[in-house]
Amino acid sequence: MNTPGSIFRNFSIAEDYSGNIWAISFNGEFFRFSEMLEKFIFTPLPTKIEKITQLFIISKNTFLIGSSSGLFKLELLPDLTFDKIMPLKVPTGITSGVIFDRQIYLGTENEGLFILNIDNLDKPYLKIEDLPFDDIVDLSYDKNNGLWIVSSESFATFKTGFFEKIDLSIPNLPVDAIFENNKGVIFVSSGGFLDMISFSGNTWKIAQKIAKGARSITAIFAKDDEVFLGNLDGKVLKYSLKYKTLKELSLLNRGFKINQIYKDLNQNLWVLGNPQYGVLRMDKINRLKFYSLDQEKGIRVITQEVNGNLFFGGSSSSAYLFIYNENDDKLINISVPLPFSIKGDFYINQIYAPKKGELLLASNQGLLQYQYSSAFPSTGKIKRLRWDKLEENVNVVAIAKSINNDLWISTSEGLVLITPDQQLVYDKNAGIPGRILAPRGIINDQRGFIWVGASKGLGLLRRDKSGNKISAKPYIQSISINGIKKESSNLSKLNIHFGDNIAIQLFSSMFPSNEVKYQIKYDEDSNWYPITSGSEHLISNIGSGKVTFWFRSQRAGGFEWSVPLKVELNVSKPWYFSFWGVFLCLFVFFVSVTLVVRFLAQKRQLQLERDKYLKLKEESYQKELIQRDKQFTTYTLQLIQKNESMRALQAAVFDLKRSLGERSQSKLKHILSLIDFSFRNDDEWERFKFYFEEIHQGFFEKLLFVFPDLTAQELRLCALIRLNLSITELASILGISVESVKTARFRLRKKLNAASIHHLIDIIMQI
Repeated sequence: MNTPGSIFRNFSIAEDYSGNIWAISFNGEFFRFSEMLEKFIFTPLPTKIEKITQLFIISKNTFLIGSSSGLFKLELLPDLTFDKIMPLKVPTGITSGVIFDRQIYLGTENEGLFILNIDNLDKPYLKIEDLPFDDIVDLSYDKNNGLWIVSSESFATFKTGFFEKIDLSIPNLPVDAIFENNKGVIFVSSGGFLDMISFSGNTWKIAQKIAKGARSITAIFAKDDEVFLGNLDGKVLKYSLKYKTLKELSLLNRGFKINQIYKDLNQNLWVLGNPQYGVLRMDKINRLKFYSLDQEKGIRVITQEVNGNLFFGGSSSSAYLFIYNENDDKLINISVPLPFSIKGDFYINQIYAPKKGELLLASNQGLLQYQYSSAFPSTGKIKRLRWDKLEENVNVVAIAKSINNDLWISTSEGLVLITPDQQLVYDKNAGIPGRILAPRGIINDQRGFIWVGASKGLGLLRRDKSGNKISAKPYIQSISINGIKKESSNLSKLNIHFGDNIAIQLFSSMFPSNEVKYQIKYDEDSNWYPITSGSEHLISNIGSGKVTFWFRSQRAGGFEWSVPLKVELNVSKPWYFSFWGVFLCLFVFFVSVTLVVRFLAQKRQLQLERDKYLKLKEESYQKELIQRDKQFTTYTLQLIQKNESMRALQAAVFDLKRSLGERSQSKLKHILSLIDFSFRNDDEWERFKFYFEEIHQGFFEKLLFVFPDLTAQELRLCALIRLNLSITELASILGISVESVKTARFRLRKKLNAASIHHLIDIIMQI
């Protein structure tokens, strides 16, 4: 094959719709390959363009050339020459470009990435914000990872948003109302215009625009050829698709926004949102009926379920749900107490009836589910639905279900898709035109496409694009062990010890990086856990052997979780699991056991010897005590016997005294005094006290401590009572009569506060 000369820096090559191969060099030389001649033929351009980086062929006759001077459009003539070159309004310094999804993506030297719509090249370009760099060297696209963007020092991937923006009559203005009729036509109110959007094959187009008289449309209902419109001023308009006529219906005084218009199965037209007149119903013969009770004036929305029941949503926690009783022509309040407390206002934004016996209520306090019996819809139960990615009291402004029963919720936090497997949040990053979503601004159309009205226009999610956006797989950017950064290219060769602290820095090629979140799981079957510190994860007290983790990433804006990244680390065993570690542990164990056994044996021997000594000491003490008790008993008996002998001798002397004369009286009196002295001999008492205290130690001290005013004779009587002697024995020892003992014992009982003689004995016996 013949090729152009080698003086050219590089070429961009493309094939046109007729199969011709075209090539353009960096310095602006244009060639067409001739199969007949088998060589490139020079084709001059009307105007010289230099530093060419990209060639696009977007239709049969339309060529685009990207260069350092910008983007240029060429029209191919039938003779395979070009008529003229038209510059397009795009930045200069184009370095690369790709085309997919009918969009041209242009990379520049220092101004970043731009998008241009192929079908409307005259419309302004869109710059992609939040790229981590602006100097783009090359672009490449694959359907799995999206657009690869390469700079001089880094790279990133960019996945286009799920939603494509619909160009309405006036772009970038809020959508006020959206509705689909039974023929699949989408009606959108925005910027004072009513646009009707229809599909031809897989391409949408604005079929018709209504401008005059349709200003500030806030409510739409369309069926067949009729379109009913409610506006911000309280007007109700009717538009005929067949005759293209618009007229005003004389229903309400102006001044209040129409919130919703609805035509039921019985051809009643309902108008809601007027707080002055309440709910308006116009029947099929144009008769008007107002429902204007206080609680009915707050009714905002309406829906009809499959059984034909009409349900209405209100603006109060005690009057938020009504049902229409056709027989009585009344709105019945069927609100049940809410299972949560309300702070501030409470109102229903939309009612959706997904199936028989169930209502979903979009409220400013979360999404509510009302379940009821078809036979008794007024006796239902209500609960607030909860999901992980939504605050339970989030403001839900719209709800819809897709053809596969997935639930779409429009909230103040974005558009949320809830499936049995996961919850995806779609926001501005997913292509939704604006952060604020319109009330009742979701439509799941007859093709299964999702339409969303937002603060900057209308977004469309095609059914074939909702499930193919998977986040890029994360990578390990760096790894640190105990604060020291290590080489992360081959993790299996890292020298990691048991107990090391590991910090893994994750990286995702998706941008913006601050909208990418990560999760980790430590076991293949365990749950995923969020990484709270951005893209860095700290692992402490790591185990030994082969340790496996799984990481995954998810970009915000409705993207699904990435394919997990499996990380395997080889962690050496702790020293005490090595041969010498085990040996040392066993040695220390056996030595410790030996020492403990020896210590316990010695302790046991000492205890046995101590027990033996104490036992011998106790036996000796008991023997000594028994011996002393015997001696004291013998002494006491001898003392009693002596006193009894002395008492008998005293009695004999008294008898002898009476029989003898006066001469012997003095001698006998002396003998009697000696006998009486023997009864009161202190030496005898001290000897008795000595023997007594050897048996009953501390008796007298304890007694005097409790009763300090006792006399010596009373102490002696207490000691004798403690020996449990009889009254006769007491009299014998004390050398007094039995009556005197009784008298002395009575006096002692009074001093010791004893109630009886037995109580006296008990007191003394306890001391």
